[in-house]
Amino acid sequence: MPQDLQVNAPVVWAGPHCHLVHYPLRGGKQYNLVVTFHSREQETWGVREGSKEEVLSYFEGIHPLPHQMLDRPTSWKRWATADRDPVERWSFGRATLLGDAAHPMTQYVAQGACQALEDAVTLGAAVQAADRDFAAAFELYEQVRIPRTARVLYAARDMGRVYHAKGVDRLVRNSLWTGRTQAQFYDALQWLHGWRADKCLSATPWL
Repeated sequence: MPQDLQVNAPVVWAGPHCHLVHYPLRGGKQYNLVVTFHSREQETWGVREGSKEEVLSYFEGIHPLPHQMLDRPTSWKRWATADRDPVERWSFGRATLLGDAAHPMTQYVAQGACQALEDAVTLGAAVQAADRDFAAAFELYEQVRIPRTARVLYAARDMGRVYHAKGVDRLVRNSLWTGRTQAQFYDALQWLHGWRADKCLSATPWL
């Protein structure tokens, strides 16, 4: 990892139609690098080998500081990302859904696994609260989880647009973020990261 990028924190470099994320692993002995771009291809779901040549073709105009990282990886894995519009029902009879099966979302707020865990905790609490009446439990579970996961899904879509903004959109993004304190950024995400297991059946489990 270049010396000037050995930062002990997740770092995001955002640009038009692309962004890079890197962070240290194993106490800084290794680094993970993820690049995201708007593909020129018609994508289908799957994982396959990527190439440095393809990555470089999408990041030609970025700042030299993050660009130097793109020569470092010895291999690339390539996968498509996708989400699905929220649906109003997850449960059928004695079966229900959770996680990506219920609400697949893009990675821009890093919430896919987190929301699956919240689902599991809430489903367990709903079953207990309904005294194992599964129909009633699933209805309660959906009442609290569908609106929240839909909000997270929409937030991820919006963050993708924010990361990849260009032109006037980029100017608006920069003006909204300039001068904001760390506390203000945290407060704006209280609804997301303030979720509490002991209030999981509440309509506002972050308060």
